[in-house]
Amino acid sequence: MTRLLVVAHEATRTGSPRVLLELLRRTLPDHEGEVAVRLLAEGPLADELRELGTTSPIGFRPQVALLNSAPSGAVALELDDDVRVVAYVHEEGEALEVLPDAAVEGLVRRCDRVLCVSESARADLLAMGVAPDRLDVLPPSVRTTPLDQAADRTTIAVQLGADPGLPMVVGCGEAGWRKGADLFVDTARRSGAGATWVWVGRRPRSFGRVLDNDVAAAGLGSRVRWAGEVPDARPFLAAADLVVMPSREDPQPLVPLEAAVVGTPSVGFAVGGLDRLAQDGAMVVVPFPDTVALAVATDDLLADPDRRDRVAGVAADLVRERHDVDVLARRFAEELWTGGR
Repeated sequence: MTRLLVVAHEATRTGSPRVLLELLRRTLPDHEGEVAVRLLAEGPLADELRELGTTSPIGFRPQVALLNSAPSGAVALELDDDVRVVAYVHEEGEALEVLPDAAVEGLVRRCDRVLCVSESARADLLAMGVAPDRLDVLPPSVRTTPLDQAADRTTIAVQLGADPGLPMVVGCGEAGWRKGADLFVDTARRSGAGATWVWVGRRPRSFGRVLDNDVAAAGLGSRVRWAGEVPDARPFLAAADLVVMPSREDPQPLVPLEAAVVGTPSVGFAVGGLDRLAQDGAMVVVPFPDTVALAVATDDLLADPDRRDRVAGVAADLVRERHDVDVLARRFAEELWTGGR
């Protein structure tokens, strides 16, 4: 009967909260003991995360604490010394470099186990000072369950005011600087394939004005569509001919893996986790930030359905091998209750 505190730094539909939600849904039904969920920031997944708790986090005295994402590391300093603390870090590179001192201290000095999503993140955490015997890689999980209903390409295109007869290119994520939504627009400008370019994900208001200005200045109003934030992006990924990932930084992206599960390949810049996927043949990349090269690669893939199928097939195999949520949930549970040892 172990009392578990779950701390999530946010409840957005971005990668780390979604991974946390899926792992907890598979792990907690077998857990005996009270569970409290504490959110450091609200978001559209807040209700679903809180529903996993059995009691309020106010005044809760845990025996084990799970801290999701590096910014939550500061909470470790608030916990009693006898609480076992496990952190699951989804960041690497600059995102770790700009952490507040309290979050760094919590990860380095207080956490009993620190899990991270990739070998490059592991290297960054070692450089930060996390002891190697407390550090391990747990790749992010991806849902492999079928869609509730088949993606209707025509319906999606009509909803967006687009021609269903044109190829569809999809970008996905928060439409900001880090995910390169502006570079998505520039790549669309340079593409000659005559496709409809659709971005799925929340648009921050200030960056949204930049994007609208760029679309208008380039005369792309009839080709670029903003679908906004949706509960499940997979129908858009399944309806697409190709997913374009113009990220400036992307430590361990889920979108190319989720797209592969529904049969759609991805192309993007050779940065972070995107480059690692390309080394495995699971996507196509070009040098960052060459939008001309990205447009050429996009057009070439749109013209070559056999190559698209091969790339998506390799990525789907990789998901089953490394990212299956049921397999990773078992490892996740072992880390929580036994330290993974």
